Amino acid sequence: MTIERDIEVDAPPHVVFDVLSRAEHLWDWWFGDAASGPVAFTVVAADPPTRFAFRWRGDGGGPGSGPAGVRPDPLVTFDLVPAAAGTRVHLTVATAEDQDSTMR
Repeated sequence: MTIERDIEVDAPPHVVFDVLSRAEHLWDWWFGDAASGPVAFTVVAADPPTRFAFRWRGDGGGPGSGPAGVRPDPLVTFDLVPAAAGTRVHLTVATAEDQDSTMR
C-alpha cells in the first residue's frame, strides 16, 4: 500500500528541506507519544533541497516492529518542488508491497 499527499508550505524548498531532515523533528511528527519503544531511522536519500527519504523500524511492538527480514521498513519520501506560495511537498509512504517502485 502507498499513501500519497501533497501540501503547500509557505517557505522556500531549502528551508523546508532543512526542517524535514532534522532528526529532532522526525520523532514528534511521526510518533509523538504513540510509540512504545525505540525507533530507528535510516536515511535513504538526501538531495537538498529537492528530496529527503528515510526508512524506520520500531522495536516497541508498534508499526514496523518485528524481526528483521519479516517485512521491509516503511519508506517515507518527501519530494520538494518550488511553488508560487513557497514549496509543494509531495509525501509518499510506501509499505512493503510498493517499496521497490517508489525509489526508482
